[in-house]
Amino acid sequence: MLLKKFLNVINSKEIESGKTWYALALAPNNLVWPSEGSDPVVRAEGTAGVARAVEERPGSVGYGALSIIRGGVAKFIPPLGGSGRPTFWVTVQNGVDLEKNPTYADPSTNEEAEAKAKSNCEETFYTDGAKKWAPSTEETWIEVTTAKKEQHYPVCGFMYDFSLTKFNGVHPSSESPTAGSVRTAFDYLNFVLSSGTGGGQTHIDEGEDLLSLPVAEEAQKNVLKRAREGVSKIAF
Repeated sequence: MLLKKFLNVINSKEIESGKTWYALALAPNNLVWPSEGSDPVVRAEGTAGVARAVEERPGSVGYGALSIIRGGVAKFIPPLGGSGRPTFWVTVQNGVDLEKNPTYADPSTNEEAEAKAKSNCEETFYTDGAKKWAPSTEETWIEVTTAKKEQHYPVCGFMYDFSLTKFNGVHPSSESPTAGSVRTAFDYLNFVLSSGTGGGQTHIDEGEDLLSLPVAEEAQKNVLKRAREGVSKIAF
């Protein structure tokens, strides 16, 4: 979905039978691509499967999570892969002047090195496709994408944990939530969103090819602040 949403930012017009990239991004199982015809897209399970499929098919290209691509499932990094070798990952075009003076950004902060680092999304500007973005946690986040004239790495997105804000009254069953289980969820999510020594956000930044949630003085850009506000509403 993330890649197709980005492609929709670049080209929001219909690309096949009345469908846009946005419509394809929301399609069931996210497996439909335009104009496959007699040369269909090779399907694989998860990032690891896509990476192996690319390795096995010279001239092919795939898309997957950086943390898994550099996690030993594929030969995309030195010494077996990387720049100048048959298997490598590509930089993505960005910049304000997309035609006359294109620039490119790498998905990692240390490029195609063997060691893991951080995803190169710290300065990326998130939008809902039209304006600066960081809604409350009780609004839909499905529209999140990057700006068309993004000056930094543009194919960035978020991983989510979902929770109810009030668990009391959930339909009774053998697995109905208790005050204790709700407190556990509350404490866990607060840990994930905590900063400083030993905090969840610090662990995310420790060389796992991920990145902690963006922080900014401007409320509409401060995703970490919005996420913490959401967790504070969890109650039994």
